[in-house]
Amino acid sequence: MWAFIKAGDIIYIEGCRGYVKTVALEKTYLVYQRFKSTLERLNQHIFLQCHRYYLST
Repeated sequence: MWAFIKAGDIIYIEGCRGYVKTVALEKTYLVYQRFKSTLERLNQHIFLQCHRYYLST
């Protein structure tokens, strides 16, 4: 199941062992996906990569 999450609702995104955890205001999402694939899909002007496997808004 896929869910659309507004960029403003995302607190941070974490990559961990082949999964990507997205922590939003209402819910935490865990997706089996490479972190690099997630990076390619996101707007680089909104998110800051503060660590190798962490993104913050």
